[in-house]
Amino acid sequence: MIYHFVCLLAYSPYELEKVPPRNMLIMDQDGQILKGLAGPFNEASSLALTCQTMGGRPLPQLSWWSNGHLIDNSSNQPAYGTIRNTIKLSSLNRSDLYKSLECKALTVNQTVLMSKSITLDLNLKPLDVRLVKLTKPLSSGTKAELECLTYGSKPEAQLTWWKGHKRLTNARAMVTTDTNVTISRLSFIATTEDNGKYISCRAENPAFNSTLLEDGFHLTVHYLPQLTINLGANIKRDSIREENDVFLECSVKSNPPVDEIIWTFEGETLRSNISLGIIASNQSLVIQKVKRAHRGYYRCIARNAQGQSTSDPFFLRVKFDFLVAI
Repeated sequence: MIYHFVCLLAYSPYELEKVPPRNMLIMDQDGQILKGLAGPFNEASSLALTCQTMGGRPLPQLSWWSNGHLIDNSSNQPAYGTIRNTIKLSSLNRSDLYKSLECKALTVNQTVLMSKSITLDLNLKPLDVRLVKLTKPLSSGTKAELECLTYGSKPEAQLTWWKGHKRLTNARAMVTTDTNVTISRLSFIATTEDNGKYISCRAENPAFNSTLLEDGFHLTVHYLPQLTINLGANIKRDSIREENDVFLECSVKSNPPVDEIIWTFEGETLRSNISLGIIASNQSLVIQKVKRAHRGYYRCIARNAQGQSTSDPFFLRVKFDFLVAI
């Protein structure tokens, strides 16, 4: 028996029913579903965004758009009925803050079947930090006020003050949100020890591991001369005897430098007198062949632009031999 088979191709007057895709999702590289305001993501970091839909007849094409401009339309089908399109942003920058990204499911004739959008939120590094420098030296014991400014950080930068390696805590901060500026003011009482110290202001965004910006300068503090009288080297205070030569030195710590140094003995100004064995030369005082009459209190006096200072008294003890009449 012979069978004859005939294949008939017929065109339906009705098109196949179109089915829109469903379950459109936007995910980051970790599979986290993103909606609305997405992030925040760190400035300079990379970001991969995947748009995914399920089903649809015919299968749609997924494309990424930003501000009406096509970014990418290279969608693929990793599994039956699943369509994906992944874009990679290699280094986010400030211009990406609040950027709108939209994923569209399109037909072959570019009809939009479905869309979903997100807005990027970013953490931004501070752009600069500026410490307002002092225009003139400080005086010891007076109050100093400093101001530090930073801008460009999101969220606002944290400002900290440092004196050398020591953090200072007596500062107050003010945030100006409309201009993205943070200002911190520091007040302190200047001391002699502050002279030459490096004072700095640091700005950092805690959302980043390493965003530290720093500005600073060395303090100049003026103070009264600090004076101390010492015996010269190799001279022991308790072994000075008559006819010994005595060398006294006035050690000076001063800013600005002293104009001159004056020596006094028992309240009277000492001047060089070679015949009496007295040589007063600025920071040094030499007494040749010391006598009992040289026993007493010595001081050195110095003056600078801050005023005059006097050292603590230095008592010179002179040992002598008793003469016994026979």
